Amino acid sequence: MTKRGRKSAAEILTPIRPLTDRHQPAPADMTPAQIRIWEHIVSSEPPGWFATGAHQDLLRLYCEHASSRADLQTLIDDCSAEAIACENTGAAFLRMLTVRDRETKLLASLARQMRLTHQSRYTPQAAGTAERNNPTGGRPWENNGAYISNGTSHDP
Repeated sequence: MTKRGRKSAAEILTPIRPLTDRHQPAPADMTPAQIRIWEHIVSSEPPGWFATGAHQDLLRLYCEHASSRADLQTLIDDCSAEAIACENTGAAFLRMLTVRDRETKLLASLARQMRLTHQSRYTPQAAGTAERNNPTGGRPWENNGAYISNGTSHDP
């Protein structure tokens, strides 16, 4: 049975769960490139987004694969056209492209699992509303130097 009458201030106040205002630090055994990726992703999300061990494990995998993919992309970029034309080097180049494709797909999958992508954050209805509310043309004051007078466009 509930108490009759007005509630006291103590009854009205509800305890506030303390929020963490710190981001998760990167594990110490990661490479500097992986730590930069970790810090970039963690700083772009609210504190506590990666609070569970499962999320941290996924983020660690993401950082490792993102670093590997970046290293692989550097190797691909360094290949010259003459080297690619060579039979042995050309086959190795195709293998590197295949591995890069796999790494890219794995990164996309991990990002979806950690809810880092826009698709994982919006329902189809909310995405449709955002698209409808997004103006398709430029802003009125951004008209590339042209101005309209009496319904006629004039270029300066």
